[in-house]
Amino acid sequence: MISGSRKYVYIKDDVHATEVIDHLSGFNRLGYDVETTGLNIIGGEDRLLLMQLGTEEVAYLFDPRKMDPMLLQGILEDPNILKIGHNLKFDYQATRCELGIQLDNMFDTMLAYRLLNSGLVREAATGKLVANGLANKNKKQFPYKGLNYLTEHFLSISLDKSVRSSFSDRQYDREFTDKQLAYAADDVLVLHPLCDLLSQQLENEGLIDTAVLEFEFLRAVSEMEINGVCIDKEHWRKIIADCAQYKDQIASRISEILEPFQDQNTLFGTSTVNIGSKEQILDAFHNLGYEIENTEEKTLKKIDHDLANSLLEWRGYDKLISTYGEAILRRINRNTNRLHFTLLQLGTHTGRLSSEKPNIQNIPQDKDEGEVTVSFRECFRAAPGNKILTADYSQCIPVDELVCTQYGISPMGECFSSEIQVPSMNELGTTPISAYLPKGRKETIKITTVDGFTVSSTRDHRLLTDHGWVEAGNISSHHRLVLSRDWLWYNPQLKRRDALFCEMLGYWTGDGSFCSGGVQFAKGEDKYQDVYFYLDQIAQSCFKKDLKDHDGTSSWDLIGKKIKEEFRRWGCSPAKASEKEVPSLVLQSGRWGIQSYLRGLFEADGWFIGTEKNNVVAFSTRSEKLSRQVQLLLLGLGIFSKRSSYYEKTTLGGKDYSGVQYRVSICDSFNLDLFEREVGFISQIKKEILANRKVCRYRSTSDYVVLSEEAIKTLQEMAKKEANWHSIRREFFMNYYNSSQGKLRDYTRSKLHELFTRYPSIPPVIGWEHKAYSAPVKVETVGEKEVADLTVPEQHAFSVGGVFVHNCELRILAEVSQDRRFIEIFESGGDLHIITAQQVFGFSDKELEIFKKVKKEDHPDNNLLDLFGENDLSIYHKVSDFRSKTKVINFGIAYGLSAWSLAERFKISTEEAEGILNDYFSTYYGIKRWLDKNGHESIALRYSKTILGRKRYYHLADPEDEYLFRKSKNSVRRAGNNAVIQGTNADITKEALNRLQREYDNLGHSKLLFTVHDEIVSEVPEDKAEVVAKIKAEVMRQAFHRFVKTVPVGKDDEVSVTIADHWTK
Repeated sequence: MISGSRKYVYIKDDVHATEVIDHLSGFNRLGYDVETTGLNIIGGEDRLLLMQLGTEEVAYLFDPRKMDPMLLQGILEDPNILKIGHNLKFDYQATRCELGIQLDNMFDTMLAYRLLNSGLVREAATGKLVANGLANKNKKQFPYKGLNYLTEHFLSISLDKSVRSSFSDRQYDREFTDKQLAYAADDVLVLHPLCDLLSQQLENEGLIDTAVLEFEFLRAVSEMEINGVCIDKEHWRKIIADCAQYKDQIASRISEILEPFQDQNTLFGTSTVNIGSKEQILDAFHNLGYEIENTEEKTLKKIDHDLANSLLEWRGYDKLISTYGEAILRRINRNTNRLHFTLLQLGTHTGRLSSEKPNIQNIPQDKDEGEVTVSFRECFRAAPGNKILTADYSQCIPVDELVCTQYGISPMGECFSSEIQVPSMNELGTTPISAYLPKGRKETIKITTVDGFTVSSTRDHRLLTDHGWVEAGNISSHHRLVLSRDWLWYNPQLKRRDALFCEMLGYWTGDGSFCSGGVQFAKGEDKYQDVYFYLDQIAQSCFKKDLKDHDGTSSWDLIGKKIKEEFRRWGCSPAKASEKEVPSLVLQSGRWGIQSYLRGLFEADGWFIGTEKNNVVAFSTRSEKLSRQVQLLLLGLGIFSKRSSYYEKTTLGGKDYSGVQYRVSICDSFNLDLFEREVGFISQIKKEILANRKVCRYRSTSDYVVLSEEAIKTLQEMAKKEANWHSIRREFFMNYYNSSQGKLRDYTRSKLHELFTRYPSIPPVIGWEHKAYSAPVKVETVGEKEVADLTVPEQHAFSVGGVFVHNCELRILAEVSQDRRFIEIFESGGDLHIITAQQVFGFSDKELEIFKKVKKEDHPDNNLLDLFGENDLSIYHKVSDFRSKTKVINFGIAYGLSAWSLAERFKISTEEAEGILNDYFSTYYGIKRWLDKNGHESIALRYSKTILGRKRYYHLADPEDEYLFRKSKNSVRRAGNNAVIQGTNADITKEALNRLQREYDNLGHSKLLFTVHDEIVSEVPEDKAEVVAKIKAEVMRQAFHRFVKTVPVGKDDEVSVTIADHWTK
């Protein structure tokens, strides 16, 4: 029947349904909605009650309980009939799960409104649109609006949504009331005028293409939620049990620390302090001498005590257990036996997805901490007979690889702090890491060079060689890897006492151990008695304790519980000779601390052998890890060494101590000079032997420099300005280049140094003195490892194991800016030259020379006031300050660093900051032009848009409030630039998912599971995995190039796909 002013027809038999369907087939658009017994439709827990199709005039209410709902399949799957709905994802899933029908050609009013207001919310009190996050004291609001909100806002119609609950409350076999039928009819009748209004606004805003992308994506996102993923519950519970056990161990460690400072113990002497009690923990820190106001993470991280570190670790595991324990497993659907999650299609203002219940994009990264292995991603498994395909657009480095930093070396997996700097590709120090990007587990290879340097990465990660950037999988003996050297800087937080203690730690690592009451050191020969007196002075300075030298014993003892605790705090632990390593705090102690540590270590386990043909300083150990760390730390000081291994047969007291020895050797005059100056020995005898060494003719590969043709031409042009150009040409350049063969020749580092010293007007070639070369001799597959990548602004490179590797590539920024130098990174494997401090701040060449001269002498053994005048030191400190500021600019410039924020940070005028940024961008005018243009347009237009046309909207504060207005403008400028990059990334991912969904629909046996950032995870039959992987790679490549036209997606313009039994991320 047709009822009231709102017309509807209730259909409950097949004959009537067939007649109505024939009638509806003539329309080009229909409203669509469903009513169900509840919201748990995936897995069949709730059922369809009504299926509503509506024209502009009449709503047709089909009762699937009484008629055959499959009669509707033709209309619902017809790509020529537009289906209008609100939150169509739910309607799609309800129809798909119960009937198997897949809706096609959809228009979602909820998503349309979200697109038109992305970034904005409407204040309840004023009704005004403001930036999301600025209303209600920055409390973010749920991004989607209900149907009633839209009808009131656009149509001035209020819908009584209270009727909705009556469908959920009623039993499946009860009849509908007139009120329920009228409610169901209204929900589809209002959709047509909403579609008209929203479509016109989408067209006016240029958002039609974005809307089409999002409406098509409804199918892919719905299918991913329906598909879910299999979880290995047994492995998941084992991880949680291991974490709980390790958490208890940490709690016991905390109790031991607190025991001396409390009177709350059980009869058995254990602590009863509640680790979760803020008051009790504050009291504990007070007793330890730390006055803090709270126990927040940022506060505890500033405290240099094992209690603070243990509390942070305990809290981390406590949160992991509570968040990802049984709470996740309880969400596994009992009917499908798979984990299903909710994907918010427009959960962010940039268009990227977010997820909840659970948050699939926030599953903890895999990690192996010795005591416990956390590998949640291994629990996401393919069903029997299937495989998991994982694809992304990036290359990676294992998280246990050692990254070179400004104060030492650090595992890749710990490089997530913006305070960490990595060696720059030019000669002016280091540059900050701007992002740490974990990438799960991937197959990796390991490359070993002739000098013992090693680096591991995925096969597609690019390494810097004498032939330019080359993928790791294509590295051969014809290449020479470029090594970064002399990157270490002095840590301003390291105290003199700590530097002395590092020297003691070095000796202890070589010839020391823990004893019952403290630590002990193996005695040297009597002629090295001065070592004992030196270590005793350190003990007095650091601990007010004497180093005990007991007659008849083989060790010197340093007794005291606090001494033992201090050694452990620095990262020392009892270990076999083959398991020794550099204490963790020494690795980040900076140049002074590492110099001191190596001096003590080489004194304990190092020696010097000198002849006319060969001079060698060497250090040997049973620990491969220690030998690699020492080689890298020496490289950080500029000292090139060779690492080798050999088998040594040793017996002592009838026991066999044979095993592999690892040796680190320094063999050539240039690096021996550096070792003597930077490290040296403690004992006077070793110092004198090293100082009196004879000059030898031996040179290592590091003592040679490969000069490019461009560098030679540059030097020639500079040298022409010298009065005695002809003698320079005859003496140097004719030796560099064999013009008859047209090949470059290696030339010694010392000769170059002589050239630049004799002719100061010829500045050194950028980077020559901070690079070395080492040829690969072995490339091997090491299997699947946890990997990650780093983002480094401007230079796009960092040093792993001493080797320069390429970081995450900003292809979208290259595309939108069309900066030719930036694009060439991806086209030809070239690299952008980082902007130098001199280019930014404009100090003179003479001041730069003074800075370099003073810097070379700035080490603990020298008093700079005795070596240089006040003017030189003033220039040195000024240029050092400029360098620090350059690091700040390097960190923020590519991510929207504004002149105002730069002025605030440097305490300079906005005009001066503008000048600095203009100078900085003079080399990369294309990026500068785009950032400026896009930032200004974002402010002027109150929106920014992606390559596709997706918009994020902004709201500026009242201009009468000058402070807030200026603040909001800068915020819009930064957000506008970021939204283009992030939003285009979202467009690429959704386009790829749409294309993959169509391909999988045609294949009939493969399905999408989920997407995390730039990765797409699928499940396919095992026997089809190879074929589908190729299809997936090509589809993703094509999706990328719909938006990015001038930049390749990867090496050879290809996307890599991993096939495995579980999620490799």
